[in-house]
Amino acid sequence: DVFALDTSTKYDVIIAEGILHHLKPLSKALRILKQCLAAEGYLFVNEFVGPRRFQWTKRQLNVVNAALAMLPPQYRRRASDGSVKKKVHRPGWLSMWMSDPSEAAESDKILPLLRQEFKILEVKEYGGTVLQLLLKDIAHNFVGSDPLARSYVELCVAIEDRSLETRLLDSDFAFLVCLNTEKH
Repeated sequence: DVFALDTSTKYDVIIAEGILHHLKPLSKALRILKQCLAAEGYLFVNEFVGPRRFQWTKRQLNVVNAALAMLPPQYRRRASDGSVKKKVHRPGWLSMWMSDPSEAAESDKILPLLRQEFKILEVKEYGGTVLQLLLKDIAHNFVGSDPLARSYVELCVAIEDRSLETRLLDSDFAFLVCLNTEKH
């Protein structure tokens, strides 16, 4: 529990691996982590930084659904029941909160708050903006040595890569190296 950390202990390195998007209030959690870091200490972050409560943008849904529509039905079959995945939808706020009230609670604030609290030494965005939504429930269809399946996956990766390169879409995941410049 970040909120119960003893801030009198100072660490040279703290690794936040997929936890920040579950914390609320995020600003308080980051201040506590900063207090736990030694002066010139490093915070390594690997995190979902996409839309709060998975409220995918209209543009993101359009790109994902266009990619999904180009896949033949045999590659859109869900493992759970064999049904064909036809469209990706934005989840409702209430269903998100009921299934996991901590999921992506303030994920859209992670990058701005890290920039506010720390000196950012490195940011590596690595997508997930299209592929995470597209392949949910159907990724199993692309396992194995089927050359056609492989070509469809490569095309989907290229769609995501190009969407990020052109800034049509923002990355939903990022790795950051942050420096605590505050003296204790």
